[in-house]
Amino acid sequence: MGKLFPVGRFTHRMRCLFPALYPEGSERLPSLGYKKMDSGIDYRELNAFIKKKGFYRYLKMKLVNFFLMKKCRPVEFGAESCAKGCDVLILHASRKSRKIGRKKKLIARLEQQGLDISEDIERKAKEISELGCITGDLSAPSVFRLYEGFANYLNRKHNPKIILTDKNGSLLSPFLKRRPGNSLAPTFHLAHATLNAQSSKFDMIDYNYYCIYGQSSLDYLNSLEGKFGSAELILGGSYFINEDYRPFDADPLLPPLILGMGPEMENSPMVRNYEIPLAWIGSHPSEKVLVRLHQRSDGKFWREAAERHENIEILPAESFKHSILRSSMVFFIYTNAIIDASLFHIPSIMIADADVRDYLQTERFFGQRCRTPQETGQRVEEIRGSYAYYREKAARFSHYHIERGFDSLDFITNTIVGIVAKK
Repeated sequence: MGKLFPVGRFTHRMRCLFPALYPEGSERLPSLGYKKMDSGIDYRELNAFIKKKGFYRYLKMKLVNFFLMKKCRPVEFGAESCAKGCDVLILHASRKSRKIGRKKKLIARLEQQGLDISEDIERKAKEISELGCITGDLSAPSVFRLYEGFANYLNRKHNPKIILTDKNGSLLSPFLKRRPGNSLAPTFHLAHATLNAQSSKFDMIDYNYYCIYGQSSLDYLNSLEGKFGSAELILGGSYFINEDYRPFDADPLLPPLILGMGPEMENSPMVRNYEIPLAWIGSHPSEKVLVRLHQRSDGKFWREAAERHENIEILPAESFKHSILRSSMVFFIYTNAIIDASLFHIPSIMIADADVRDYLQTERFFGQRCRTPQETGQRVEEIRGSYAYYREKAARFSHYHIERGFDSLDFITNTIVGIVAKK
């Protein structure tokens, strides 16, 4: 155990509120640190990792999980249940994630390869406790036993050869991971976006295999301090990307395509950046411009603009590829969809003021952002005049972010099949 400290006023209050935590007669209490245990997880390091997210949040989790574990009634698996098994367990981040069906293409490809697929949902601590979704011998400190027990439960229930996960920052990850001291199935974590500073959840990397999009994600992980865990990294691309994203010949005289922002950004001061391309559109009435709205946006700004400017066309709900086929280049303020556009070797123009952060490093590949209508017009003419050169820039940009390009889905499928075959 770690360093001991005397009982103080805070501890006295906690003992009155939560007597189960403090046995009678105890005058000195252990610290919150733990030594590395047989599971292979360094609990001292894991505690420090959680605390840096917020000490009071950590303390609340510790108390809540302790009492949830006390209330939990673990399930027992008979020999017949344990004998059943599958090749791949898809562990969805939530019910909503499962309903959206983002992994349908991947599941279909795996089944085409003859693999048996099971699906389940990562549950929150309260639900794990209420449903009794834990089993097996538990050796973790009390704050983590729900996660340890749930990891055992998933392996006993499905008996998989590999577990696919995609929830970033999940505390379940260290307990699901196969280690020398356990007999769990290996985990294969699927990134569902490029890794960059937009999210604070990428510092949990404790998986057996971590399939990231490409070199940009690897560069970000290497720069990230305070990571927890380790993994075998695979630059596998995106499981969303298949042969539908194969590049095609494009016409530089086709109209530009504006990729709209999501509603969170459109309802923030960032929306003022729309005025820059709109001013260019207004001064070039002969230039047709297409607008693809974000799927969750009401499109108020561009719908009102289209009523005033006949050269603006709001595209209907359609596939991304269909929208790209109509255009020669992309205008954007901020959206991850420019990576999708670059897979088709379509150049992009960032149009934004200095306050917008370039998380995807577009300026490194396509040149500095355009901050005025005049700069926008100059860049449009520059791209049209050197279209092959800018298409090559788009190809390099896409490869930096998506290592496998339109072969991503096939590569990820074959990698998973190969791991299962070794079991």
